[in-house]
Amino acid sequence: MSGDDAAAQSKAVQQQQRNITLGADHPELAPSLLGLGVVHLDRGELAPARAEFERARRITARLGPAHPTLAYCHVALGRVALAERHLEA
Repeated sequence: MSGDDAAAQSKAVQQQQRNITLGADHPELAPSLLGLGVVHLDRGELAPARAEFERARRITARLGPAHPTLAYCHVALGRVALAERHLEA
């Protein structure tokens, strides 16, 4: 296993532990989900990356219309216009 694979696997295990501790939809998970999405994206794994970004978006959408993490989720998903609205609100 390469160093990158080991790091990604370690992040996934940490995320699972946080899911158990906080609950699968806790707002504190959104930044970690974004990070996992970036790892998947860097590895060329588009479907898992999108799934992590979408999950983070769903969680942060409940926090209100103007949230920087929600804006970042939209950028990661290629929705720049939506991101700008969340940053301006």
